[in-house]
Amino acid sequence: MSHYPDYKKATNAAYELLALKMSFSLATNVFAIVEELLENCKLLTYSQACFLYGYTPEMLLEVSEYGFSIVNGNRRIILYNETVPLGCIRFTIAHEIGHFILKHRDEHDPSAEKEANCFARNLLCPIPVVSGMSLETIQDYVSLFDVTTQMATVSFDRQSSDKYYISSENWNLISEMLDAHMMGFADINEYHQFLAS
Repeated sequence: MSHYPDYKKATNAAYELLALKMSFSLATNVFAIVEELLENCKLLTYSQACFLYGYTPEMLLEVSEYGFSIVNGNRRIILYNETVPLGCIRFTIAHEIGHFILKHRDEHDPSAEKEANCFARNLLCPIPVVSGMSLETIQDYVSLFDVTTQMATVSFDRQSSDKYYISSENWNLISEMLDAHMMGFADINEYHQFLAS
C-alpha cells in the first residue's frame, strides 16, 4: 500500500545513523556501517552469493544490475554487484541500508523507494558538510564524497529539500563531527575531551 514519502523521517534517520559511528569520514564508509552498527544485516558480493547459495550471476543480474536485499523477518542480506563502479556500489548499499533502517516492508512501493533514495543521499552527501565545506559545484560533491556524477547531481539539486527536513539537532551534531574530523581528532568524544581540558 503506497503512502506519501516521509522525507523528514528518511533524512534524519541517515544523520542519526552517521552520529552512531562517532568517527567521521568525508566519504561515508557504508561497509563499516553495516559491519559495525547494523545487527541482523550482512553484506555479500554477487560472487559470494553465487558461491554460498548456488545462484548464477545471471540469476542475480536478472533481479538487479547493482544489488538488492534478501529479507527474512528482521534479518537482511544486502547483495551487491562488485563489478560495477565503487560509487554505484556505495549508493546501492546506502539505499538498501535505508530500507533496513526505515523498516520498509514493501520495497517495491514507490514511496519506500523515494525514502530509501533520500536516506542514501543524506548518508553519502550530508548537507551540513556541504555547507561547512562550502561546496558549490557537482564536481565538488563527486570529489569530496566519492560519489557518482549522477548521485552528486541529485544531491546538489535537492540541497534545499535536505536543509528543510534535517533537524537542528542533527545539523549541529554532524557539523560538530565535521569540525572534529577537520581538526584531526579520532572521534567526537576525543574532540569534546580536548574542549573540556
